[in-house]
This record gives sequence, C-alpha cells and structure tokens, in this order.
Amino acid sequence: MILKREIGLLSICLCLFFLFGCQQISNAERTEESLVDYEYLPLDNGYSAEVDNWLHDAKQSGDEIAHNYAAEDGIEYVYAKGYSQAKASYVYENIDKKINSKIKVTLLKGESSDELFIKVTYSKDIDVTELDVIEDEALFYN
Repeated sequence: MILKREIGLLSICLCLFFLFGCQQISNAERTEESLVDYEYLPLDNGYSAEVDNWLHDAKQSGDEIAHNYAAEDGIEYVYAKGYSQAKASYVYENIDKKINSKIKVTLLKGESSDELFIKVTYSKDIDVTELDVIEDEALFYN
C-alpha cells in the first residue's frame, strides 16, 4: 500500500516536472522570436525625408539588386527589385570564442517586375546586416 502511494507521488512529480520543463522551452522560443521582426511596406507611402530620398535613389538605380538602409539603431529598410518574398532572422555565432551577431535578410528571386520594400526591426546590438538571395522557392521556405 505504501509502495503504491510512493509510486503515485513519484509519477505526479515526474509529470509536473515534465510540464514545467516544456513550458520553459516554450517561453524561450517566444523570446527568440521577438529578437527580429519585419513587415512589408507600400512603396508609395510617405516616410521620413531620409528614407524617402534613399528609396527614390534605390528605385532609380534600375538594377535587380537589393539595397539596404540603416535608419537608426534597431531599424533597417530593404528595397529589392526583381524579388518577390523576404524573411529576416537573427544569427548568433561563436567562432573561435569570437561572438558575432547579425541580421540575415533572405530574398526570394522573382520576376524582373517584382519589387519589395520591408522594414526590419531588431532588439539586439548587431555587428552586420547580411542580404542573402535564393532562387529556389523550396530552399526559401526551409
């Protein structure tokens, strides 16, 4: 009888330990997701004078390349002609005990008439913003 009660208490403790452990992982995942965010912006809206001037120059270049503009700490804009989709991520690297952090903006190659304009916001100090181009849609979504 005492053995059954001890096994029951042990089972309850293990279940609670498992449930609280899963909750901590879930909270950590939510924290990581909030490090960087991005949104698609319309090309014809009025923005600050600096952003409008930069966007005008980027659009006038006519090249199918991506342009980025660091407006202020934690805010960056990306304009790309010839690209249809974008995503942004935070990358933290420890290479030979040297810490690097960066924002990686990945662009999916589209039609030559496609244009995109995004605003990337991030909450951490970063060393660099990297623009990456992918032509394969399957790789973009993985």
